[in-house]
Amino acid sequence: MFKQLKRLFQSAASTAAFVLAMINYPEVQEKAQAEIDRVIGRSRLPTYSDRESLPYIYAIYKEVLRWHTVVPQGNTSVFVYVLTFFD
Repeated sequence: MFKQLKRLFQSAASTAAFVLAMINYPEVQEKAQAEIDRVIGRSRLPTYSDRESLPYIYAIYKEVLRWHTVVPQGNTSVFVYVLTFFD
C-alpha cells in the first residue's frame, strides 16, 4: 500500500510541475499542441509508438523530469563530504 501511495504522490508532483510549466510558458504549450495536432490529429490519443514522431513532446517530458525529479539526484557528494568531515 505504501508503495502505491508513494508512486501516486510522485506522479502527482511531476504532473503539478508539468502544469506549472505550461502555465508559465504558454508558447511551449501552443507549440506542443500544434505538434500533436500535426502528427496525431484529434481523432485519437498518442501512443508509445508515436514517440519518435513527437520530439518536442518528448523533450518537454524529459525537461519536466529534470525540473522535478522523482528521486533526489546529485546529493551523494554532499553526503560523502559530511561523513568524511565528521569522521
